[in-house]
This record gives sequence, structure tokens and C-alpha cells, in this order.
Amino acid sequence: MADMRQLPFQYWFAVLVIIGVLTIGVSNAESNQPEVRVGTELNFPPYAFLDKSGEPTGFSIELIKTVSIEMGLPIKISTGSWDAVWSDLVAGKIDALPIVAKAPEREGLVDFSLPHTETYETFFLRNGDPPIKNIAAARETRRC
Repeated sequence: MADMRQLPFQYWFAVLVIIGVLTIGVSNAESNQPEVRVGTELNFPPYAFLDKSGEPTGFSIELIKTVSIEMGLPIKISTGSWDAVWSDLVAGKIDALPIVAKAPEREGLVDFSLPHTETYETFFLRNGDPPIKNIAAARETRRC
């Protein structure tokens, strides 16, 4: 059997890192951290929707679950309509929403993280239709 004092530095460093990670995990579990209350709307695929068993899933839900695991934060996810979960966030009944478009009227009400997605709105017109000159004209033109 090899003499423990002759093991390379990398071995001891790896052992210390593993012990540190385990210690942090145990201390987080024992600290009785309160659950982070997360709300999500019910029908915003692919970001948020209910799976076949009625559980919240989607890109933003899986992202917040992964972040909570990595940070050692327990979360509790509740669902509702967009209006209900937004109102609950503003009222302090929940702590976070996994996806909210940043808008000037919302900035004074909640804090925003860095975005994980950027989206753009696009209008498509049939050949020969007049161009849409502004957003008011787009609202008047609703054709499907």
C-alpha cells in the first residue's frame, strides 16, 4: 500500500474540493432556508406549460429548477393565469417568476435578472398588401 504522504498534490486538492462541496451541500440542507416561492403561468409554451401529468415544465421552468439545485435553494412552484401570478409577484405572495418581459411600466415594481431569451415580433404581409407604417396600423390590420 502506498504511503499517504507521497500522494500527488492534485489528489489532495481533489479530496479537499469534494469535502468542501459536500460540506456546503450539508450546511445548506441544515440551514432550513425558506422555500423560494416561484409562480408560473399555465400556457406559454415552450417556456411554461403543464406536462401530461399536470406538472409545470418548459424551458424557463427547467432553467429555474436547475439554478435552484445548483444554488442549494429549495423552491415551490405554483401555477395560475398570467394576471394571477403577476399580481402575486407584485403583492409579495410569490418571490419570482421564471419569465417576464422587461417593460418600463414593470421596472418600478420588480427587479429583473439578465435575460435568458431575446424575442422579436414580426409582421408578415401578403404580396401586394400595403406596408404597415406603425404599431397603431398593425393593431387595426389584424388579419388571419
